[in-house]
Amino acid sequence: IGRRRCSSVRCYLLLLFFFLKVAPCDQEVTQGQDVVISAKVAGQPRPMVYWLKDRVPVKTAGRFAVRETGSASEVRIGSAQRSDAGLYVCKIVNEYGCKLAECRVEVKGESGFNPVGRNTVQYISSFF
Repeated sequence: IGRRRCSSVRCYLLLLFFFLKVAPCDQEVTQGQDVVISAKVAGQPRPMVYWLKDRVPVKTAGRFAVRETGSASEVRIGSAQRSDAGLYVCKIVNEYGCKLAECRVEVKGESGFNPVGRNTVQYISSFF
């Protein structure tokens, strides 16, 4: 937020903005893996964050969870299936506009080899 003071009249200029600090990026996972797609956002006023998969809003249900903590927003997919592959979009909106960041998730066939004996979690994000 920036402020400017005028000499003859007291006035302030408030700069309003929003942006993605960290955007999601493409990833490839093995069927059965847990996946986390995350983005960090900032803005004034605070933007609303929406997640879409193939142009359809992602909602918390079943294996999908959408959550926000501080400036981070994420989609968690438990035990990824081939049907989870697609284009995921993080859409941030406030009264001054809208910004989109997208990533593609590919789900390949199960490898059959898991030395730990349980699913692993793959975190993917990248800096602008």
